[in-house]
Amino acid sequence: MKLIFSFLFFASTFVAYSQGKINCDKRLSEIPNQSIKIDGAFQSEEDKNNFLLYSLDNGYFIRSIDQVTSSQKTELKSIDGIVSNKGEIFSAEVLSNPELFNFYNYNFERSETKTVGYNLGNGTVLVFYSLEKMIEMYNQTTINK
Repeated sequence: MKLIFSFLFFASTFVAYSQGKINCDKRLSEIPNQSIKIDGAFQSEEDKNNFLLYSLDNGYFIRSIDQVTSSQKTELKSIDGIVSNKGEIFSAEVLSNPELFNFYNYNFERSETKTVGYNLGNGTVLVFYSLEKMIEMYNQTTINK
């Protein structure tokens, strides 16, 4: 009897673990280890992964350059020199599918305290929230669940 319960316990644990891996967003497995410094901000690896997924989905937005003020335009960065970890040159076309876009795989400059914008050269701007703002937004979202 003890053997049956042990087998059922291990089988259910294995199934639960393997299903969790299957449902994992592929973008998480592609994030380089040193791309974001949030280790002290979260108590568990699950919280950290949930935050990373949240930031991939909500950490940036695209705005028409016409909606950007003159002073903001002077602070915009160029996408020239933005490359992926694999050495591929960034193209604004990757933004057409937000579910696949992983900004952690590029050498975009992001800030802990300031919003950073990039002129995409096609009449639009790619804007990244600061890390502080992302943590605040994430905490508000998880508190309101």
